[in-house]
Amino acid sequence: MSQATASVINANAIASKENLPHLVAGFFMLLKASNNLLYLSVLTTFLANIGASSMPWVYLLVNLVFIVFQFQFMSRIVGYEGHWLLSLANWPAAALSFAAAFVFPVTSAPLLLGFLVLAMLVDLVSTQAFTAMLNHFFSVAESRRFTPVIYASGSFGFILSGLLLKFVLDFVGIRGLLVGNGIIILLSAIILWLLKPVEQARLAENDEVDLPGESPETNAPMSETSLQHPLARLLNMSSFLILFNKYLVDFLFAAALTSYFASGNDLAAFMGVFGASADFAVIGLQTFVMHRVFAAFSIGKILATMPLLLTILCTAASFNMKFAVVASVQFLVLLNSKNFTVPATTILMGVIPQKQRVYYRRDMSIVCSVSSTLVGIFLLLVRNSIAYEVLFLIAAGVYLVMALVHYLIDRAYLATLRRAIDNRQIDFGEDQISSLRFLQYSDRLQQLQQLLTDENPRIRSQAVEEVSVLPTATATQLLLPLLEHETDSRCLTAITRNLLQMSPEASAQHIQRVLNNTEDQRLRADILETIGKVRAPAVGEETVLPFLDSPHHRVRASAIISTIRLARQPAVLQRALSILAQMAHDTHDLMRASAAAVMGELGLPLFVPALSALSSAKETVVAGNAASALARIQTPAAVVALENMLFHDNSEVAGKVEELLAASTRDSISRISRLLPGITAEERQKLSTRLRSGRHQDSHELLATILCLDNLDQRRNLISLLEKSDREMVRLMQACITMNAADQVDLTIDPLMILAGQFAGPGLPEWSPLLGLLAGGTLEEPEKHAGFMLSAAWLVTILWYERIVIAQLQVSGNAMEKWRGRAWSLVSLLACFSAEPAPMSRSINELKNGKAYARGMAAEYVEAKAGRNLAQLIVPLVDSGFAMPADLGALKKLAAERGVPVDDEHLLAARSRLVRFEICEEIPV
Repeated sequence: MSQATASVINANAIASKENLPHLVAGFFMLLKASNNLLYLSVLTTFLANIGASSMPWVYLLVNLVFIVFQFQFMSRIVGYEGHWLLSLANWPAAALSFAAAFVFPVTSAPLLLGFLVLAMLVDLVSTQAFTAMLNHFFSVAESRRFTPVIYASGSFGFILSGLLLKFVLDFVGIRGLLVGNGIIILLSAIILWLLKPVEQARLAENDEVDLPGESPETNAPMSETSLQHPLARLLNMSSFLILFNKYLVDFLFAAALTSYFASGNDLAAFMGVFGASADFAVIGLQTFVMHRVFAAFSIGKILATMPLLLTILCTAASFNMKFAVVASVQFLVLLNSKNFTVPATTILMGVIPQKQRVYYRRDMSIVCSVSSTLVGIFLLLVRNSIAYEVLFLIAAGVYLVMALVHYLIDRAYLATLRRAIDNRQIDFGEDQISSLRFLQYSDRLQQLQQLLTDENPRIRSQAVEEVSVLPTATATQLLLPLLEHETDSRCLTAITRNLLQMSPEASAQHIQRVLNNTEDQRLRADILETIGKVRAPAVGEETVLPFLDSPHHRVRASAIISTIRLARQPAVLQRALSILAQMAHDTHDLMRASAAAVMGELGLPLFVPALSALSSAKETVVAGNAASALARIQTPAAVVALENMLFHDNSEVAGKVEELLAASTRDSISRISRLLPGITAEERQKLSTRLRSGRHQDSHELLATILCLDNLDQRRNLISLLEKSDREMVRLMQACITMNAADQVDLTIDPLMILAGQFAGPGLPEWSPLLGLLAGGTLEEPEKHAGFMLSAAWLVTILWYERIVIAQLQVSGNAMEKWRGRAWSLVSLLACFSAEPAPMSRSINELKNGKAYARGMAAEYVEAKAGRNLAQLIVPLVDSGFAMPADLGALKKLAAERGVPVDDEHLLAARSRLVRFEICEEIPV
């Protein structure tokens, strides 16, 4: 083949995503046909010459070799365990087939044993490699769509091998059949060559998702073992049980065959027909049923069905060992493996990142080999001592355990989806200084010494706080010299506070010297106030008293605060209060403002009359400080005085008072919310009634309504939101949370949906937290929140109508980008309908910005949480990989197929919205 032709084929292979499933299916058909033909040809010869009693030795040897292969070889080819391994295994498989054709027929037991072991190893390795390649090629969503068809083609390959064994064997004999099998293997190598560029492109994209920069965890070979990972653990348990019973039933079936058929050719013919029949059933189910079943039902429940049926049949076989019953059990075992377990495992493994999946798949193969080895040893020990009926009863018990394991898979699958999505968004940044605590003590000390001299004052301040947790002697030794050299007032204040708390005696003289010598009045004031807060005996009121007469307003104010906190003598307290009164009557506005600040800092109700007088001052700084002080005191008299300031002549002061009243209301709401866990429902009802009769009707009336909610978490979260709400949010909450005539709380999101229809995006609206508190849990319990579920569907449906209008008007460019921002915002609001909004929100974001692997995983999570009907409306709107039809007719057809009824009334309303958002022009009259 010329290089030009090869490049054309490669380009076509990469470009044509539509042909990819067909090529993969064709290869898998040839792979299973050749593997099965080789295996059955060798197996029938083995059984005819040696018998079924030696099969346990085969199982033991195969799995010992396979375990060694996994440990010694698979761990060295990470990233190449798919297409590359298949290409490598193809040539030994072809050589084995041609060698068998040259040697057969043969009666030597060691030679037949060697050929059978190699044939089984070829099948195990190639199947494992194909499954890995399948995960490289297809995302999770694509796997659900294509995997059933691909595995159906593999079943057709089984049928092909069975028919060849049945009808061609008589004409060409066993040797001719094996030569033909070698040719089939060479044909499959051509398809592998065509698939190579596709595999490389897919693997490169997956590596971009798994490795660089997004999640450092995935750089590690494996973040957790298979036993720790919830889904991998269950898949390993399932694989162990499946293989144990597969070989156990194989042994029982082989024993039944050898006793039922006397002729080797009759046995080979039956095996061909039996395998073909099983695979015809698999093809029918995979082609017409299983893709719908996997799309409509959870995988765990699907997988649990067949083991339950096999439990019943194995129990029946233990009482009735007729050949028909044994054959039925074997038939269903094949059906379970090919039709349910293998495709489902491929889908499930797709949600695990590629770099981890390699190791989990290796572990799964090892578990399978261990299981096969154990069953081989078990059969060697009991084949002559335990009746076949008892073995069937053991198989029934194993299948019952398997059904339970499969039932638990759904929960682990969803947890893995969430974890995979979450891990892609984790921020691993950590505060550098705090992380020093994890160093050895000597290294930690060395680093802190360097940070204390850093040029950045913020870093020095953080280093001071970190030094304070060291042993007292060491911390004092490090901080004392800084009182002489530190220039930043905040750092000096932090140093002073920590020294006063740790060793006031040792630092008293140094602090006194700084107070007396510094020219920074702000620093002096901060140190004086710190002395009052720390209340260290060694640095007490005698240090503070000299500064009561300071001409600087802030220094004097700090000295008054600390004196009142520290002094015990009435004369000293009287002096401090007299100076405070003088400041309140001072002609200088900064003195009066500082007096108001002192009163607010001390928070004593006796200051309310004085603050009421100061609140009428025209100066903004004086009246503002008086308002802040009244808000801090919060007695009824203080609140009344603060409300009177709403009519202040200075608009700036009035605005500040309004903010302070709102903050005061939030603070009272916060205090009430802290009381709620300790009061009864009756006391809560009385509190609600009392709030309605008080002042601040807006917030308190709403709080009274919220208190009547029975849902504790919802009540707590709504109160928390109310604490932080401005006036507009309070009004919106009042519209959504109301009391009906029967004194019951009604929750509605209709006002929010009206706002959503008017929201142009991008980003999320400010009221989205309220939507989450009201509608959270709707997706998980749609029957309980039917009205909210209809609103969620409406939110997405209006976007479909707008998209149809956009296609009708051929909107493009900036207008189209503007609409995409609105669409993403409204779809993102759907996360508020989930009890776990964060993973849902990240999934929607991955649909928009992620690579193919991430998008497939995100679409799978959205479907798991929102349900298939809603998910098929959500995903096309935001999935960057979804090709929305450009043709208007095709788009309308797609919308109708997904449950969106298209009519002129809805389209007219959609166009009106787009006109309002300036996405399209008005309708001409």
